[in-house]
Amino acid sequence: MKRRLLVFLPLVFALGVFALFAYINNQNAGGRDGAALPSALLGKPAPQLSLGVLDVEGTLPFDNALFSQGKKGQVFVLNVWASWCLPCRAEHPFIEAIGEREDVVLIGLNQKDDAEKAKGFLT
Repeated sequence: MKRRLLVFLPLVFALGVFALFAYINNQNAGGRDGAALPSALLGKPAPQLSLGVLDVEGTLPFDNALFSQGKKGQVFVLNVWASWCLPCRAEHPFIEAIGEREDVVLIGLNQKDDAEKAKGFLT
């Protein structure tokens, strides 16, 4: 009988730890949907930025004037990417398709990348 108890004891312990973590996670979420958390930046202007430009045809300086070119309600897509980023490579055809749309302004922000590799990625 004691031997059977020793066999099931780790299983009971693991289930108890799992239940405890599930309870704590539910308490921290407060019963709300984690994907629906409001952004602290909604309704606020974009921060003032001025960044360099890759020497690629069609690129513009990245600063706040870029956002004032559109009309009220204009959709801007800011894509943060890098040549070393595997998900960026996978999404690139989709991002290019967005860039061809006339009702969307696509802005690319290259993150922590070598300029030559970034240019190669874009071409």
